[in-house]
Amino acid sequence: MSGQKKLMHLSQFTKISGFFCTALLCSVSLFSNNLDAEQKALPTMGDFYKILTYTYENNPDLSSAVIDQRITAEGVPKALSGWRPSFDLKGSHSNTKTERPASARSRKQEGSDSGQAVATYNLYEGGRTVSSVRAAKASVKAGFAGFAAKEQSILFEAAQAYFQLLKAISEVKVNTVQELRLKKQLDSIKTQAEIGEKSQVDLEEARTDYVKSINRRLIAEQNVELRKALFTQITQVVPDVSKMTLPVFPNNLFPKTLEEATQMASTMNPGIIQARETITSRQESIGIARASLLPRVDVSASARKTRATMMSQNQYQSMVEVSVPLYGKGGADWSDLRKTTEEKAKSKREFVVQRAKFVREAAEAWAQWSSAKKQIPYWKTQIKSAKILVDGRRQEYKAGEKVLLAVTEAEDKLIQAEVGLLNAAQDESIQACRLLTSIGRFSANAMNLPVNRHQVESHYNKVKNKWIGGTNHAN
Repeated sequence: MSGQKKLMHLSQFTKISGFFCTALLCSVSLFSNNLDAEQKALPTMGDFYKILTYTYENNPDLSSAVIDQRITAEGVPKALSGWRPSFDLKGSHSNTKTERPASARSRKQEGSDSGQAVATYNLYEGGRTVSSVRAAKASVKAGFAGFAAKEQSILFEAAQAYFQLLKAISEVKVNTVQELRLKKQLDSIKTQAEIGEKSQVDLEEARTDYVKSINRRLIAEQNVELRKALFTQITQVVPDVSKMTLPVFPNNLFPKTLEEATQMASTMNPGIIQARETITSRQESIGIARASLLPRVDVSASARKTRATMMSQNQYQSMVEVSVPLYGKGGADWSDLRKTTEEKAKSKREFVVQRAKFVREAAEAWAQWSSAKKQIPYWKTQIKSAKILVDGRRQEYKAGEKVLLAVTEAEDKLIQAEVGLLNAAQDESIQACRLLTSIGRFSANAMNLPVNRHQVESHYNKVKNKWIGGTNHAN
């Protein structure tokens, strides 16, 4: 009777669990596919590196980061304009008609035309242009590093989704094996119960274990569907489960020691490079602010031609203008200088914090990666021993020397060892990705992915010295 009550409660639990998981899966599926009607058919892939390649080329956030970098690149030609002259042309035409009502002969009409060309050039502005150019170039370099960090983050997110889906698939396989084993055990106990060797309680317990295994498999299958939906949402790829395997990373990507890993993280992590270039940009901002307190020297030259009704005149002028600020803008220039100085100090502190963070992340990833690698041979040995044990227990069971429980326990050890190996292998892969990310090598370039590279640097090289011209990237 107690076994039947257990079975009844378990059946209710199974229904509730199934309903909850199904509802969760439906909500995620609706969220991830709410724009499917407007989107083209998504590709189906299973190879790890092909998925990363597609993600790199089609991720909208990365494409947006490319545009942000183009905007940042325009700061350099803008700053360089301070060293370039300005040219202006001006023209005017006037017509004057004068009449006296007393006499029609007193009418008088006069006209004039004038044109002027002006050239101006700044000789000295307190070093503003020099500092502006340096600050703009540092901002561009910081932008390159920020783009690299964004690229790594997107690729790592795709890799993480890939491994989570693989783990969910592995859990389904393990639960399926356990379900089949418990089904065989239930059939065996049912046969024994019919001839009086097992009690009804033993039968109900075996049936309960079997139903639990079914429930675990169903939940695992629903988790796979959930992971598929999340994977597609992140990568815009429909996973081909039959082709998904753990990737093999080239050994030359990894540091040899923990010290090398932390050193690379402190110098090669894109976040570190971005923080370092930000300090340079802030330093040059101080020079820009200080320039407002220093003299300014400009030269200009102009040529003017005027033609009137009775005369014509040419006028030429050259001028040197010196401006010395004494107390301008009510002290706002001094406030800007103090502000930029504080911003530089803040960026230095942020650099120290960021460096410590990336070094810590690299050390943690190294430790977990190394630990997972060491566990793989251990679990392989455990599987080999467990298989020998299972074969032995089955032979002993057939000979009547062992009960079925001994066989089940041996099979459980084998399953646990196989699960341990799967988890260790997946942990090794995900920690490898995390380690590569921390040292700046989880990128399309470092992994030599066959991608159409986002040409952020080449675009900068094209526009940095431009004097005139629009853009070819309106869309």
